[in-house]
This record gives sequence, C-alpha cells and structure tokens, in this order.
Amino acid sequence: MYKNKKLLVIGGFLVFALLFSFNSFTQASEADVGYVNFEEVYENHPKVVATNQQFQQEVQVVQSEFQDRLAGLDQEKDMEEINQVEQEFQQEVNEIRSEISGGLMEKVESDLEDVRKDLGYDLILNSEIILSGGEDITTEVINYFGSL
Repeated sequence: MYKNKKLLVIGGFLVFALLFSFNSFTQASEADVGYVNFEEVYENHPKVVATNQQFQQEVQVVQSEFQDRLAGLDQEKDMEEINQVEQEFQQEVNEIRSEISGGLMEKVESDLEDVRKDLGYDLILNSEIILSGGEDITTEVINYFGSL
C-alpha cells in the first residue's frame, strides 16, 4: 500500500511537470517575434540622420581649410607635404566622426526597446539571423522612429 501511494505521488509530480513543460512550450511558440533590417532602421533613425548631416557640414569646413593649405603646393615638389596634409585631413575627419557619433548605437537600441514594448513584441531580431518565422517590422519601426 505504501509503495502504491509513493508511485501515485511520483506519477502526479510527473504529470504536473509534463503539463508545466507543455504550457511553457506553447507560450514560447506563441511569442510575438519581429525582425528588422537593422542597417536600414539605423540609417533612418532621426538622431542618426541629424548626426550624419552635422558630420557632412563639419567635414566640408575642414575640407575647405585643407584645400586652402594644398592650393599653394606643387604636385611634384611638395609630394611629402601633400601626403602629410592628406593624412592630417583624414585624422581630423575621424576625430569629428568619433566626437559626434558617440552614443548613437545606444540611442537606437534604446528606442528599439521602446518600439518592442509599444508594439507588443516579445522579441525583435536583426533580419540577418532569421531563417524562418517572425514578422518583418522594419517599416513599422522606421515609421515609429519618424514620430519621435
């Protein structure tokens, strides 16, 4: 009799565990998963667009300054100095890019998290890793970012 009760209790636990596992599995399979073309979403984010415009403006100013420095140099006689000016220009452009683009990725990711919550998705993935399933929400995310 004691063995039967023990088997009954163990059997009850097994049934409960199986039902719990099945419930977890069905909830996971019903998860709302969206995916985006992250490059497209990133490039269309208002902060990124504004930063790119600012970058272009600042580069034009620096480019003008460096072109003035190059104007009086002879292509054959001053090749070493020309190379030095070009390297300085590249370095200046890289510094501008670093200064104005700091925090952009974090901002886009933060806003993407807001989109996920507001649109009711459990998960948003980069479309590059999707093999099957999910919903392409790239356009919805870009539209959402446009309303920021």
